[in-house]
Amino acid sequence: MIVWGLALGLPALMVAAIPLLPLFGERDGWALVAYPAVVSTWAVMGAVIVVRRPGNAVGWLLWFVGVGMAVSLVGQSWSYVSVLRAGGTLPGTTAGAWLSWLFTPMLGLALIVPPLLFPDGRLMSRRWAIVLVLAIAAIVGLALGAIVKPGPMDLVDDAIENPTGIPGLEEPARVLLDVSGVVILPCLLLAALAAFMRFRRGTSIERQQLKWFGSAMGLAALGLTGAATLPQPIGIACYIGMTIALGLVPVAIGMAILRYRLYEIDRLIGRTVAYATVTAVLATAFVATNLVLQALLANVTGGETFTTAASTLLIAGLFQPLRRRVQAPIDRRFNRARVDAEHVLQAFANQTRDQVDLDALHDAVLGAMDEAVAPSRSGIWLRANP
Repeated sequence: MIVWGLALGLPALMVAAIPLLPLFGERDGWALVAYPAVVSTWAVMGAVIVVRRPGNAVGWLLWFVGVGMAVSLVGQSWSYVSVLRAGGTLPGTTAGAWLSWLFTPMLGLALIVPPLLFPDGRLMSRRWAIVLVLAIAAIVGLALGAIVKPGPMDLVDDAIENPTGIPGLEEPARVLLDVSGVVILPCLLLAALAAFMRFRRGTSIERQQLKWFGSAMGLAALGLTGAATLPQPIGIACYIGMTIALGLVPVAIGMAILRYRLYEIDRLIGRTVAYATVTAVLATAFVATNLVLQALLANVTGGETFTTAASTLLIAGLFQPLRRRVQAPIDRRFNRARVDAEHVLQAFANQTRDQVDLDALHDAVLGAMDEAVAPSRSGIWLRANP
């Protein structure tokens, strides 16, 4: 009951506050929806795994991270509103701002610990406990440094002083934060290596589970890379995509641990890769065609309307042929079952198209069944003529 109460209560409180927050200050509208949604997925999916698989530490971790992030964001939002609209006089303003230190440790836990424990909630070997201990030590260092560092907190124009800051410890706290941040970087790489090694050594089921987890984390990493390297407004779009992908991580973990539609991940990966490739090729073709037509027809058309319309028609005509050409090799890699099934059906159709002999047809049907699904036994029953 406590697990479900915290998992649903805090995210529900954040969602209920969304319509009110824009009235109290300028904030990115997408964040008002995305952040509560991300926090909700971690807490709720963690609660589901805790109830269904109580012995798996990954579920407890997801729940803890979700609740911690929710507490941090609720506190930050309350203090933000209080400072902007009430001069910091609302009760709990300082306490809410102080809770902001929770967010960074929770994010560190979310990025480092699941790859070490997923999917069975245990480390691959005792040697990986060193990485786990280093990661937790760095996360504790980040939290402790933020708690004891004196001075204003980074919230709204440095309007609130850290109530737990200790005078004279500003420089040691800064060093602790810097060292902890440096330690976390190799821990992130080692966590990714642990997931890769588990994939190489794992069973077929573990590999499917790791595909779910790796796909969501890969989308988040891709979004982070784009947000850090690409110009605006593409950068902010990548950051939004990264935020959404972080919300998909616990969903992927939950589906993998509970084995819900476990083997559909290959199809999802194939479709994602195919449409991403088609989109990139078509976008490049659209830009190139538009530029070429403008250069050739600028003196004739006197504007961009014709060239844009022509480029759009060209891209629309290329979509289906290009999608089929791209999808075929990707299906052979990620959706092999479908390709094999199509081959079996095609061979069966070719073999029986003109077949009229019942014994030969009987053998063909049983052969196709054996090749497609490999049953332990098979047979055909034919009703006798009355």
